[in-house]
Amino acid sequence: MRKKIDIIIFLSVVIIGIIISYNNNIKNNNEVKELTEINVNELKDNKNLAIMVKGTSEEEYTQMESRDSWPEYPKYIYIKAECDDGNGSKLVGTNVINYDEKTNKLTMTTKTTLYCTLYFAEPGDAYSLIVKQGGDTFKQAENDNTMHRFIGTYEEVLNNYICFGTTNQGDCVQNPDEYMYRIIGVVTGENDLNLKVGQIKVIKATSIKGDDGNVKTMKWASSSNSSYYNFTWDYSDSTSDKGATLRYYLNNDFYNDLQEPWKSKITTQQWYKGDDTAANSATGITNERTSITNDTSNPNGYPIGLMYASDYYNSWTYVGSSPYSTDSWLNICHGYKTGSSSCSNQAEWTMTRFGYSYGNILAWYVGTNGGLGGPALDSPHTVRPVFYLASNVKLTGQGNDIEPFIIS
Repeated sequence: MRKKIDIIIFLSVVIIGIIISYNNNIKNNNEVKELTEINVNELKDNKNLAIMVKGTSEEEYTQMESRDSWPEYPKYIYIKAECDDGNGSKLVGTNVINYDEKTNKLTMTTKTTLYCTLYFAEPGDAYSLIVKQGGDTFKQAENDNTMHRFIGTYEEVLNNYICFGTTNQGDCVQNPDEYMYRIIGVVTGENDLNLKVGQIKVIKATSIKGDDGNVKTMKWASSSNSSYYNFTWDYSDSTSDKGATLRYYLNNDFYNDLQEPWKSKITTQQWYKGDDTAANSATGITNERTSITNDTSNPNGYPIGLMYASDYYNSWTYVGSSPYSTDSWLNICHGYKTGSSSCSNQAEWTMTRFGYSYGNILAWYVGTNGGLGGPALDSPHTVRPVFYLASNVKLTGQGNDIEPFIIS
């Protein structure tokens, strides 16, 4: 009998923490326990937990009237939770409530009663296909809740190849320098750049080559003199030899060479331009996002950029504060068919600046040894364009280097 009473008391505490009634008498009861791994199906009749869903063609969230079924992954992805403590304070973040879409578990870590709203979005069929083909290598990085990424070594990440510029798989495979790209990740959360959930971020599989067929090297900017500290990605000048020359090349020469309908499949948006002097995943992504591009002559931003330093050190799982791996799938040595071309002298620019030192402005690059370094802006290195696809693109294919994804 005593055991039954204990069980009833325990269940009552859990229910009190979930039902979240504003009018009960235990709203601030310090005895409410921390809640973990609550199955969402137990809450389907709870009217104090709202479920808001936004479809691919909708701009606003709409509330689900019925709780008979919850939004299922990967058709829907969890975006965020907002909770009210009953005293007018909004509580946001995983320290209050978290939902694991893959295991369908709700985790609450608060000791107060709440009214919570969970937000979901529909990323589209392309995302579902990427999830299916990517398997365990497609997941959310621990320090970035805005994007699901391909994470692993070149031997693990094999299903993120995508063709751009042709719908013919054969042409794409036979001409990788022209058509082959790889998927860095898919936008799955709110962000400062106004990117939509479901947008795919891609990078060219091979470095840009010159007319002579050799890999082309370019300067990030025309000068690294620290007196021009405003040499950020969005800096422009009336003369052609000043400013962020690499940005100008990508968004003019490279972009204008693309043909329709392919150009219209790329979105124009702002980019992060903050300096990162830390070079580790724990703080680097925060540093990068301290500011975004703000070019008055291009108020909508730019269609083409480069990978961020954080894209690189979030592309594989590593231990330690200094990212260093020639084995990352995102290393240029493994951009397309490992071993198909020499990696010598193919240090590659990222978009992330590295502050300045000894009178020179620096930016991160991925060195030939797989480590991140910070050379002066006016030193020449290889380049792989990066851009975001519109959220409404459709994909077919397997995603490997023989049957890459095809955009329609």
